[in-house]
Amino acid sequence: MPQTRCHQFNVHLLPCTHPGCHCLLKNQSALTQHLRAMHQHSFQIPERHQSSVTVEEVPDGPDLSENDRWQANFTTIIQALMVRCICNEAGQFLDPKMSPPAFTMKSLKDWAPYRNCLEFGMAESLFKKTQISAADIDKLLHFWGITLAVHGDNPPFSDHKDLYNVIDNTPLGDVPWESFKMEYAGDRLGGETSWMNKEYEVFYCDPHKAVQNMLANPDFKDKIDFVPYHEWEEHPDGSHNRRCRDFMSADWAWEQADIISADPATHGSTFVPIILRSDKTTVSVTTGQNDFYLLYLSISNSIDPCYHKFKKELFHTALTQILENLKPGMTMPEVAQCADGHYRHVIYGIGPYIADYEEQVVLAGIVRAATQSSDLDGDGGPQSCKLLDALIEEVDLGTLWDEWGFIADIMPFTNNFPRVDIYKLIAPDLLHQIIKGIFKDHLVAWVQLYLECTHGEARAKEIMDDIDKWIAVAPSFLGLRHFPEGRGFSQWTGDDSKALMKVYISAIKGHVPTEMTTGVHDHFSLPHQHSISHYPFLVRQFGAPNGLLKQPWQCSSKFNALGQMVCTNTCLDQLAAARVDFTECGMLDVLSFHIFMGLTVLSEHKRAHTILNLSKELHLPELPTLLQYFLHDQLYADNNHTSADVPLCQYPTFTRHIQVVNSAIATYFAPSDPSGLGGMHHECIHSTPSWCHGPPHHDCMFVSMDNTTGGINSMEIACVLCFSSFSYRNTVWPCAAVHWFKCIGSRPDEDMGMWMVRPSMNEDQSHEISIIYVDSIFHTAHLEPMFGDKFVPEHVNFHNSLDAYMGFYVNKFADHHAFKITS
Repeated sequence: MPQTRCHQFNVHLLPCTHPGCHCLLKNQSALTQHLRAMHQHSFQIPERHQSSVTVEEVPDGPDLSENDRWQANFTTIIQALMVRCICNEAGQFLDPKMSPPAFTMKSLKDWAPYRNCLEFGMAESLFKKTQISAADIDKLLHFWGITLAVHGDNPPFSDHKDLYNVIDNTPLGDVPWESFKMEYAGDRLGGETSWMNKEYEVFYCDPHKAVQNMLANPDFKDKIDFVPYHEWEEHPDGSHNRRCRDFMSADWAWEQADIISADPATHGSTFVPIILRSDKTTVSVTTGQNDFYLLYLSISNSIDPCYHKFKKELFHTALTQILENLKPGMTMPEVAQCADGHYRHVIYGIGPYIADYEEQVVLAGIVRAATQSSDLDGDGGPQSCKLLDALIEEVDLGTLWDEWGFIADIMPFTNNFPRVDIYKLIAPDLLHQIIKGIFKDHLVAWVQLYLECTHGEARAKEIMDDIDKWIAVAPSFLGLRHFPEGRGFSQWTGDDSKALMKVYISAIKGHVPTEMTTGVHDHFSLPHQHSISHYPFLVRQFGAPNGLLKQPWQCSSKFNALGQMVCTNTCLDQLAAARVDFTECGMLDVLSFHIFMGLTVLSEHKRAHTILNLSKELHLPELPTLLQYFLHDQLYADNNHTSADVPLCQYPTFTRHIQVVNSAIATYFAPSDPSGLGGMHHECIHSTPSWCHGPPHHDCMFVSMDNTTGGINSMEIACVLCFSSFSYRNTVWPCAAVHWFKCIGSRPDEDMGMWMVRPSMNEDQSHEISIIYVDSIFHTAHLEPMFGDKFVPEHVNFHNSLDAYMGFYVNKFADHHAFKITS
């Protein structure tokens, strides 16, 4: 007999009742579980070490001798000559205190071209979020239509064509794609080949319109720096460091502002740098034949030197044509609306060009062979347009090629624009040069080659399998991907390489010589390694921009994909712009489509409600006594008295209700990509008896023990066994039970450069346990077992590796804060 179905669809969603939360829940049970999981079963660790910022307008650099300037941790010095002026739409300057004009005057019911919020949400979900195929969209809408037909109603869209047409009609974010064709017009005396008769099509969006859209996007209103600035950090010892974090905090933007401000015609304008990037990328793993540049210029693999020259000319000519509409705005300011609603005079400038080594050769117009010297780190002055111009006057093209490495008959596209020197604008490509180039293509391949040459292929495979096992058993860490099969997967993404970099060095120690774990060798002279020597200067100049996507290729039919990729990009832009517009008008809650289906956090276990029951749950009979120690130290201890000075019978006692939770939230300042432009970041520190219905999960963390010093010498490392809170004498006490780790030695390991720790044990060989106040928790810590030269036992996995080993490296590569604490 068929079973009765008890789950029925409910069209009415329940809003979360917690202040500031906009989540929608499907039913009362889901709401209750959401409240417990997201708002009751976690508590905030008070913000620690958050930077305060002062802003000063000074015409010159900072006078570091002024004591009052360094009262805050960070001092921001803005470019005073680049005045922050606003104007009206006609370009007339206004009082800087004036409010911006209204963002829009349209009706709150105007969802055009969509009929309503549901239709927009469905379009965004199908095309952007789920990215299902046209055939699956038709099936979904067909089944949906059948259920609605009995009510005389229709689904939001009739089929995929209807969906695509509505998205195409979205007026916002619509910078139309344009194209032009180029063909070879050079000498054919040496004979004709097929490439000489081909047309080469370039698709592009007008960068002028695209930049105007970005400037006016209200989603960026608190994320745009309109003025260059320098930021300085003060250390406890009174010293200071310059910090280049965002692009506008670096030197090049400041220098450009000096040039622009010196011209009366452009004084008071906002400098808008145009950051460019290209990357020849293979988008088909199966055949490896579909090669495109980021501007989607298709190429082939001819070995004809004449064709190679033509490709470079094609590349530079295409970029010149694409950027032509920006050129007038590079010398004369134009009025543009900005994300905060104000109008400003803006002046454009071609900024840094992010490119991998191969693209840098094309961009700079140099001979690749000249860069393959046996000693890239030897003597050699910087190249520049002025040097090239001077050499052209004095020597012939052959000498320029052979002795100087210039291809003088290739004119870089930058020669057509003002204030641009391509040799000074080559920016670091962290993904391809460091993450992929040095780590994956060099270090990982080098280790495998060494093992095969030293031990033979069979033994090398056994060792590589053990390295994979080491990677797989690395303890969990927030934001660190787990690799259950080690590094043995067919295709690595940039995120894969970033994650593996954090655990790979400790995994190979013991299997390879020390020189390979330190990555230092006196006789290497490879382009990717050599590029690192320029990074300190380049980061001071430009910061560290990064990023590249290949999603449009995945959404195409893979056959003649350029046009399809263009359409996909356009639709994604239009959906994103529509969401920003509807949200800014108050028509669409930012999280209105993020529907939570039920409990999302950690565990269904019922936790203890008294300290005695918690001690049984954790198998810690000493826990009630430890709580007495904790209360005494919090209430009575000072610099001269601790709980050790008082008999146990005089300690405070607590036997009432406690609340045990599975996580705590730490908020801190972290100048890194995941933290966004503001730099503030928060993370959950977990301690749960069952992670995703599996084994327990307990994070490790740095605990601050001394606020007068910095670094790891002011920290202890502990593993959290549980978080809890209770009320005593009208005060809520959030606390954590932890077991401690102690440093091995007084300095980091010489080979690994990482601190080593071991579990702290009592005289009876039990773990040293304490209860600490959550305010002392600084940041999560990642411990990696010291495997030695022995293979990993079969029973060890990433859940129990903290219990299986007695020595650990403190992974300084886990994230920004871990590196800063342990370095």
